[in-house]
This record gives sequence, C-alpha cells and structure tokens, in this order.
Amino acid sequence: MTASQPSETKKQSAAQFTWAQVHASGDAFAEAAKSSTSAKATSHVAAYIVIQNKVYDIGGSFANWHPGGNVALSQVGYDASGMHSSISLTVMSCAFEAMHGPKAVSMLSKFYVGELAPSEIIKPSGNTLILHFTSNACQCMNWVDFYTFSLFLPLQPIRALSFLNEVQELRTKIKQNNWNKADPLYYAGKLTANLTMLTVSIFILAAYGNNIAGLITSSFILALFWQQSGWLAHDFLHHQVFKTRSYNNAMGYFIGNVCQGFSVAWWKDKHCTHHSTTNIHSKDPDIDTMPYLAWSEHAIEGFADISDQKVAEFLVQNQPILYFPLLTFARVMWALQSLTWNIQSTKKFTFPTLPVVERVCLAVHYSWLFGAAFLLVHPVRGLVWILLAQLFCGIFLASVFSLNHNGMPVYSIKDAQKMEFYEISIRTGRNVDPTHFNNWFTGGLNFQIEHHMFPTVPRHNLKYVAPIVHDICKRHNIPYHCTGFMSGMGEVVGRLGTIARLATKLQIQRAD
Repeated sequence: MTASQPSETKKQSAAQFTWAQVHASGDAFAEAAKSSTSAKATSHVAAYIVIQNKVYDIGGSFANWHPGGNVALSQVGYDASGMHSSISLTVMSCAFEAMHGPKAVSMLSKFYVGELAPSEIIKPSGNTLILHFTSNACQCMNWVDFYTFSLFLPLQPIRALSFLNEVQELRTKIKQNNWNKADPLYYAGKLTANLTMLTVSIFILAAYGNNIAGLITSSFILALFWQQSGWLAHDFLHHQVFKTRSYNNAMGYFIGNVCQGFSVAWWKDKHCTHHSTTNIHSKDPDIDTMPYLAWSEHAIEGFADISDQKVAEFLVQNQPILYFPLLTFARVMWALQSLTWNIQSTKKFTFPTLPVVERVCLAVHYSWLFGAAFLLVHPVRGLVWILLAQLFCGIFLASVFSLNHNGMPVYSIKDAQKMEFYEISIRTGRNVDPTHFNNWFTGGLNFQIEHHMFPTVPRHNLKYVAPIVHDICKRHNIPYHCTGFMSGMGEVVGRLGTIARLATKLQIQRAD
C-alpha cells in the first residue's frame, strides 16, 4: 500500500482541529470499544491522532492491516509525535518516526484529515530540542503504545535536553559504525546451531528414548532448542537481520511458529506493548502476573479485583518459595495463550498477520513434535518427553525474562510522568555480565538496557553500545544496573520476598 504526502493545496484547505476535538474522539472511541466486543462497533467512530501537528483518522480498518495491530489504537485522542508543553521533541524523537521508517511516513498520508488550528500548536521555546532521526535505527518491530511516550515528561527540561542530545549522538555513531547492521554469517551460524540441537535431541530420543537418562537428556536439549529459537525469532521479528521486512517476518514464522511453537501475532502484540510500557503498572503485560506473582505494591493493591482473593493472597505471600516451581509452567501457559490467540474466531480487533500461515505453521510444529513423540518411542514415554521439555524450557525462558526487568523499579503512570522515555528504559532494565555463557544463554538479552533503547541493533553489536550508554548514565546520574546471573536471580527473589511481606502486613491490617 502506498500513498503520497498531502499537497500544499490540500494543507491550505484542510480542516482545522482543536485539542478538545482530538481528545473527544479518543473518549468516544474508547466508549464504543467498551460497549461491544466487535470491531464493527468502532468502525464508524472517528479515531484522531496527532503527529507533527497533523491530524490523522486511524479508525475503520486501520488496525486490520497495520503491522502493530490494535496497539496503535491506544494513542487515539493523543499526540503520537512526542511533542509536549514543557519540552518539544520534534521529528523522530521517541515517538512515531523513531518507530517507523520513511515508507511508513509516506503511507500515513492516506489517513490525513487535517491540521491542528494555529492557536492549538505548541510554540517552540528555549527548551526546544530538534532531533532528526531519519533512519530507523531505533525502530521497534511495530507501532507501539504511544500514549506511554506522552507520559514520560522530564522534571528538568535542560537536563533532559542534554541527555537526549547524547542519545542522538549515540544513534548517529551507531549508524556511522554500522552497528545497526547484522552479520549474516553470525545468524547463519545461530540458525545452524539451533537446528543441530533439534537433530541431536531427536536422534537421542530415537536411539536411547527407552531409558530414563536418554529421555531426560533428549528433552533437556529440546528445551534448549526452543529457548534459543525464541531468542533467534526475537531478533528477526525486531527486524535486526534483514533490511526487507518480509524476509524477517518469514524467518519469524519458521523459527517462531514452526520451531518454537509460539505465534508471531500473539508474541508481537505482547512484546510490542512491553517495549512501550516497560514496568509501568497496569500497562506492561510482562508484569501483569497476578494472582500468581506480585512485583510491586501497586499489584497487591488490586487484591479486591481478583475473584478468589484468598488464593491470590496465599500465592503472593508464599511467592519466594513458589517462584521457581511456577517458572516450570511458564512455557505451557505461553503456548496455550498462543494457541488461544489463533483459535479465537472473533476478536475486538484483527491482528494484521497472515492467519492461515500462522495456523499452518503452528500445525506443522505440533505435527513434528507429536510425530516424534509417538512414532519414535512408546506414546507414554513420548508424552513424558514433551512434558519434561516444556518444564525445562519454562525455567530456561522465564529465568531470563525475570532477569531482564523483574525486581527492578515498577512505576505508576503518575510516577512515569516524571521521567523521559529513555531514562525509564534504563532504570527498569537489568543487564547481566557479558560472559560467553550469559551472552549465549540469554540470547544477547543480557544487554537489556541497550536493547530497549535500540531495539533493531543486532545482539552481536550491543557490546559496542553498552559502554557508551553506561558513560552517558554516569554523566547524567541515571542508575545503570549490571550484575551477575545468580546475583540477579537473588535480586528477583529478594523483591518477591519484600512484596510477600508487605502483602502479609496488609492482610493483618485488614483483619484488624
């Protein structure tokens, strides 16, 4: 789909909008969405967003073809270009153009409906920062929850300007040094290593699956194959590897759906929201783990909203002990969520991937998995093999995810208003020492801070970016946290213990 930018004549004759009209469209759209589970309920409602003082209507079928799906609709009624009254970040700051390439900017004109009225436009001031990020070096894989960006207003504009200027300089350096370009041989090696693990696992199952040691060894290697496939799919779906988006997506379907068994559409929706709302209570799906685990005092305040409050209180009060047993079931739960996403016949909004391809690829995954389980060994042993692999992989995946952000600060929306987007990305991320094992086991996500700042920089180049980010943080007194693997796990469990004690205290207070 292509479209040309609005002509000057069209701009002059375009309708003019006030912020009141834009906000009102957001309220009306939200109300229509709440009133029905069907996308048709909102198809006739205007859905205005503002980008660089231009107004666009992203209602109707927009979410059906947009690569980020209905995540974009969370911005309806707001400014998606990161321009604020206290600090104006014009052009490709931490909003629309930072997450999209030039092609997306051109396509956007199809939805152009007018301009902000001159009286509604924020005038540049001494605190204005002009940022020109014309490349897609920091592009996330999808449109994200732009409302989040409008929340990250800095308390000290001058300090924020200096910090953001250094981030811009680092972006320029990334491009100049080609750190945003992947090494094809590196990823060819990763793919070969992953498929070798699968081959070895299947061979051991066929040759030695009739004894316990062989069954456990095979399932352990299969779990590692799934975990490493997850990291590889993550890289492709962040569009780190190929310049062409369709090539990255094709590899994502193969590695994600066929190899790992997780739906690309389900993962993109979940992961994209996480990137835009990291550790923001009620926004980030990765910390929305109640009633099983509570990561902050904000979460335990929501006990009243849980149907079985007693069970939730028991789980949270004992979460330091239950944490690792719960991790074993993480992959099973994600696999079920992934299947549910694709089996559902109706959704409020349609995610714009290829549903037939999604389902066929998932069918291929379960065909080879259950085929190996039932044809190579006795079916009962085959089911044990699958179950053990699921449990092992749950620990492998969830332990890395936990290290990334769990146990780090969790912010309310109000608290998030006091920080700039990149600052909160740094404060909520935990890096893990870059040993050879950590680099491999975590799939490069041990450079979590740098990954969140620059999602399309390939994992093998984050080691060049990390020292520079660390120095920037030192100069601006922003906490930059890096620790060992086991030390990080200790921090995670320690945080769970703190919240568990707080939950117990609150329960006692309620009883009194």
